[in-house]
Amino acid sequence: MCFTPSGLFLQCKEQYPHTQVGETVDGLTKHDDFVDFTLKPTIANDLDLSSADKIHTAWEGVVESYSGLSLTNADKDRLVALSGIAQEFSSALSPDTDNGREPASSYMDRELVSGLWRSTIVHRGLLWEQIKRGPHERIASIPTWSWASIVTRVRWPSNKHRNTVKKKRFDLWPVTIESNIELVNVLGGPQADCSESQPPILHIKARLQEVILGGPFPSRQDAEIVAHITSPSASSHSQSGLGAWQMVASPRNPSDVAGQASIEHPHFWTEDGQMIRPDKDSEKKVFALHVSQTTGVFGGITLGYLSPRHHVYNVVFVRRVEGDDGIIGEREGGNRYERIGAGRLFGREIDKGFTGGSMVDVYLV
Repeated sequence: MCFTPSGLFLQCKEQYPHTQVGETVDGLTKHDDFVDFTLKPTIANDLDLSSADKIHTAWEGVVESYSGLSLTNADKDRLVALSGIAQEFSSALSPDTDNGREPASSYMDRELVSGLWRSTIVHRGLLWEQIKRGPHERIASIPTWSWASIVTRVRWPSNKHRNTVKKKRFDLWPVTIESNIELVNVLGGPQADCSESQPPILHIKARLQEVILGGPFPSRQDAEIVAHITSPSASSHSQSGLGAWQMVASPRNPSDVAGQASIEHPHFWTEDGQMIRPDKDSEKKVFALHVSQTTGVFGGITLGYLSPRHHVYNVVFVRRVEGDDGIIGEREGGNRYERIGAGRLFGREIDKGFTGGSMVDVYLV
């Protein structure tokens, strides 16, 4: 049973939601803020689950819809309520000789950690973004790197580009995505529903560089220009979070915009939904954690490169936090970080910061 402002609806595994007299709701007109709350019962038939990569992509779609739901006890039920669907996806990732499906390579590929599949956490899982401006409630019992830790609808950025939709035979600058992060271990906490008091901690190796959050873009057009530089083939759906973006710059050249950030941490929002620009002298500096980079993105000449293509860095924004959880030793305590947002960076100063940096141990709580 689904209780909504429009009334009571019934839903089963075989049908769309319907009223007690049998009237269905699949004909409702959709608008920009519409969320398909039904997670349609034909999910197994509607989605391409023929490989691990496609299953993971399908999971992102499910989370994008599910994360917009309003739960009465979000702090307790946000992950638990999704566990049944998660089990179905885990089964889909298991070997299936009957239909010839390509299975996940190991048990770890089928392990769900706080709403993210362990095998994709450091490749793409961490790159989720909020769609609507904050502030949003943060759930303390769920790690900050999980989409489930923030009570709002989320999405993953598009990973498609114009010249990869239809590959040319002689493409001198193919678009590729390369991972630049390593998952060392998942420390403490439960592996799925986070029902215990201690959320799991990600021990990763990655490159960090300090960045400056510059506040909101002067106009939506300015944000769209940056969106085109970082992901020129992004659809209107994948750009639906532009209103929550703010500018990012390198401390080495603070006057030039070097990317965009979607910051979901409540500390960076006022109660009436205005962005708070961090004090430049704040002891809590913001760092960009390099997750992956997309090479061959068109727009290099616009940024002053000799080549028409350039690199886009897919990052998670973090800041240091203190705490004694009994898991991270005293020596590693200085490398303890919380996630505050995600985004994409570009430009010469960003290039220098990442290519010249070393991989360091990061404990993401």
